[in-house]
Amino acid sequence: MPTYQDTIRQYYPRLSPSFRRVADFLLDNYHEAAFMTATRLADRLEVDPATIVRFAQRLGYPGYPELLAEIRQMVRAEMQRSLAQVSAEAGSVDLVRSALSHERDNIERLITQLHDEDVERLTDALLRAKHIYTIGEGPDSYIAGLFAALLREAALPAQAVPVTIAEAARLIQDAIAEDVLIGISLLGLSPDVSNTLRIARRYGIYTVAIVGRPAAPPAQAAETVIACPSHALLSLSSYGSLLVFIAALSQTLVVRAPERLAEFNTKFQEIYNELSQNLPAEVRRVDISKVLGTGGGPAESPTTGAG
Repeated sequence: MPTYQDTIRQYYPRLSPSFRRVADFLLDNYHEAAFMTATRLADRLEVDPATIVRFAQRLGYPGYPELLAEIRQMVRAEMQRSLAQVSAEAGSVDLVRSALSHERDNIERLITQLHDEDVERLTDALLRAKHIYTIGEGPDSYIAGLFAALLREAALPAQAVPVTIAEAARLIQDAIAEDVLIGISLLGLSPDVSNTLRIARRYGIYTVAIVGRPAAPPAQAAETVIACPSHALLSLSSYGSLLVFIAALSQTLVVRAPERLAEFNTKFQEIYNELSQNLPAEVRRVDISKVLGTGGGPAESPTTGAG
């Protein structure tokens, strides 16, 4: 029998922006929504309570109470399953498979919920950018660093920046209209990221929030929001779909602008060959495009023949 989530995904492409806002919240924050009346949910999403009722009816429910009852039933069933999966009797293999199943579900939800216009705007902005800055707090800072590294491998001018007040002020002061600022916050508990995105946006910088929940504070501060579902076993949160998204986006950018990467590899190979002139022959024969995983033919080092 289809769940309310299945129904939302079926209708999602045809929903209005206000209905999508409700749909995003119910898909990503259903544990919280299970304890919300229509009025409280409307206040949280800053929409009219009638919008919540009409949304439920759009999905085929008589009203919001019937939709809420199904959400609560699903939350109870999920908690019971999770408790069973992490019981003392559960084996490690079963737990790993259960966690992987959660990751698969998160990725499938991410694919369904991605807004085409947001992805197009983001990729276009990254390909035009003079500078790309990624920021994150705590564990998110490592993801920001990884994302910047992936973008650099796609031959884009990216760097991870610490979110200290001084660094944020310097970034905003030096940034130009073509620059992009990306904040990463899985749980949304990133006040410095939120504040930097908010002020940078006010100064005309294109801002992006990649978050675990669309209602998270960094999402409210940015122009474009990519919400990557982060549900995991019990109370844990997962970076799985977020990591998959940044990897997929990096690959997309390479496909969109292959000439940029080709030029980058050629220049990199030239510099590598020059720097390695006095090194052993096996080092000088390295094909940088293969090392970087970007394809290409054999390297043509001007000193290879000297052996």
